[in-house]
Amino acid sequence: EIRKLRSQLTNAVNSVLLAVNVIMDPKMAPPSELQAKLLRQIILTGLSDHIARKLPEPNTGTNEEKKKLKMAYQSIHLEEPVYIHPNSVLYKQNHEYVVFQDITETLKLYMRGEIS
Repeated sequence: EIRKLRSQLTNAVNSVLLAVNVIMDPKMAPPSELQAKLLRQIILTGLSDHIARKLPEPNTGTNEEKKKLKMAYQSIHLEEPVYIHPNSVLYKQNHEYVVFQDITETLKLYMRGEIS
C-alpha cells in the first residue's frame, strides 16, 4: 500500500514539475524523526476536519453505556461516537487523537484509513 502511494505521489510530482524527474527508490530508508513530524503536520493540515478525539471512559451510567463508550472517539462533524474498527492495527492502541479518511456505518460508526 505504501509503495502504491509513493508511486502515485512520484507520478503526480513528475506530471506537475516537468523539469524535475523524481525517481522512486524502492530501498528508500524510513523517514527521520523530523521528516515523520513534517509528514504528520502535512496530514493534519490536509485532513483537519477528519480528526477524532478519544472520549473519556464514563464513571457513571449503566454497564451497557460504559461498554458503548469504552473505545469511542468524538468526531468534529458527528454527535454520535465513532470507533476504530477491530481489524485496524490501531484498535488495541490508546491514542488520544486519530486522523481518519472516512466513516463507514455498520453496527457502529467506524473510522477508515485512520492514523495517529
